[in-house]
Amino acid sequence: MIFQHFNLLMQKSVIDNVCFPLYIKGKRRKQRPEKRAAELLEIVGLGDRQNAYPAQLSGGQKQRVAIAKSTCIRSERFYFVMRPPVHWIRRLLLPFWNC
Repeated sequence: MIFQHFNLLMQKSVIDNVCFPLYIKGKRRKQRPEKRAAELLEIVGLGDRQNAYPAQLSGGQKQRVAIAKSTCIRSERFYFVMRPPVHWIRRLLLPFWNC
């Protein structure tokens, strides 16, 4: 679920924030969670900001990082309680809708 507070770790870069749920789930370095995170960041339009820190991002960019972070585990269900914020959310979630 995406809230107004994005729960990003301020001391971690954008790519590390997106990888964090994968590390908690048990994905290790040899399974390349950074590759999955980089793909998601490209989809949400932040491929060039991978090494930036949350303090260097705008509110919309932080929201996109949070969306990439929440979709990295490939959960089978997504629920929207409000209208998706921008058009790219559909493109991001399309693979999950076709399951």
